[in-house]
This record gives sequence, C-alpha cells and structure tokens, in this order.
Amino acid sequence: MTAPKTPAPRRPALRLTPRGRVVLAVLGLVVVLALSLLIRSCTAKPAGSAAPSITTPSAGTPGTPATTTAASTSGATSTPAATRSSPTTASPSGATRSGPRQAEGGGIRRSGTTGDGTWTAAPTAVKPARQTPTVHRYAVKVERGTGIDAAAASREIAGVLNDPRGWIGYRGASFELVPDAHQAEFTIHVASPPTTNRMCLPLQTLGLWSCRHGDDVILNSDRWTLQTPSFTDVAAYRAYLVNHEVGHFLGHGHRQCGGKGQVAPVMMQQSKGLAGCTPNPWPTAGELSAP
Repeated sequence: MTAPKTPAPRRPALRLTPRGRVVLAVLGLVVVLALSLLIRSCTAKPAGSAAPSITTPSAGTPGTPATTTAASTSGATSTPAATRSSPTTASPSGATRSGPRQAEGGGIRRSGTTGDGTWTAAPTAVKPARQTPTVHRYAVKVERGTGIDAAAASREIAGVLNDPRGWIGYRGASFELVPDAHQAEFTIHVASPPTTNRMCLPLQTLGLWSCRHGDDVILNSDRWTLQTPSFTDVAAYRAYLVNHEVGHFLGHGHRQCGGKGQVAPVMMQQSKGLAGCTPNPWPTAGELSAP
C-alpha cells in the first residue's frame, strides 16, 4: 500500500512595507531615466554636424549679400585736410571697403576703356578767382588712353573750383591751378576705370566710382564722359564730381537727402541715386557754413 503524498508547503506571499514600496518606486524611476538617456544618445547627430546655414539678403536688395561699407559711405566724417597726407586714408564718392563685392551701378554705362598708366599733366595755370587768406594749389593729370584732353579737362575743373557757387571762400580758401604737381597741395587725376580701382585701394571702386585718397583726387574717366542716370547734363555732373571729391579733400563726409523734393547736398552720393532729392552740383548753404 502506497503512503499518501504530503503536499508541499506554500510560500508566504511577499509583503512590502511602506518603506520598501518607496525604494521600489525610486528604482523604477532610475530605470526609466536610464532607458530614456540611452535612447536619446542612440538617436543624436554625430559630433560636428550642424544645421545648414541660411544667408539673409541685405535689406532692400533681394538676393544680394550685405557688404561692409567704407566709413565715408556710411556718413562718417572724412579725414580732415590737416591729415590728408596720410596714404592710408581715402574718401570715396561711392566706393566700398575690401571684402565681399556686391553688384552695383545698375544702369550706369561703362566704356571698357583701359589707360596705359602714364599721364599728361595739364600745362595750364589758372589764378584764384578771389584773393583769400588760404590758397589751395592743385595740379591736373589725365591718363593717356582715356581719350580725354588734359588741357580741356583742366580748364573745366578750374572753372568749377573758381565758380562762386562752389567751395571758393569756404574757410577763407580759394584754389589755384598750377602746371607742376610738385608745387601742388593736391592733384586731380582723371583716370581710366582700372587705374582708378588701383589708385583708390583699399577702397573698392568696382570700375564705376571715383575717390579721394590722401593728396590725390581720382576721377573715373567713365564718369567724366558718361556721367550717371542721376544727371541729365554732363557739365553739371562733372561739376558735381569735382565739388564732391574736393569736398572730401576739405574734410567733408557724406550727407543724406534731407527730404523728398529738397536739393541734394553736394556731399551726398548722388551718383548712386537721389533718394527723392533733386540733383545738385554745388555745395549747399549748410555745407558752406559747416565748421
């Protein structure tokens, strides 16, 4: 006869104390956080990868990257006449500092002229139209290959600087054209676009603009002959070009249009546009009375 089986003893049910429940909950939270960090590290981008950069066009010029403009093009005061001998200073009528170049001069004509880098000095001597305490002596040189007659250009420039509507009398000064550049305080060059670009460095004239650099005023031959759409009369534009750059020599910086319909200051960059002002080749009363 087989003996009856003895049933296995039951294991007592696991009972957690309140403290044990807290410990278990904390462990569960630790496990969940560890799993979350593991998943995040697996899906993260490799080190060194970055979101694509987006170039924002400059305001008012869709699709054109912004550029850094020269001090004189942003309204800062040009180098005073007392320090004009420094070869590192320049005051452009529309140039920009070295750096990213943007397309400029829409609608402005180019001739494609390239000078040979040699100069014809104007043989003309023209006395000041008025005797003043200070006389600024200047010479005129025209680059060969531009097709511009040096004698004719010098007479026209002298006529502008001796005109009573111009800078004559400003700070008690007048202007005298001399044939020898060694006797001159500054020299006005009429240069082809490539030569203008080189002489105006580090400013970027882009083959379009003129500048004043130290003791040199450099007039772009394309602007002398072809002007810009802002003016309808080439003689008036030449007067503006001379007065603007000589104004830089005298220590003036750029000015802005004072309001729609007003006369543009001669130190405004009228070559680039009028911003609602009317074209004007002569210094305004406000510019002539500036200290």
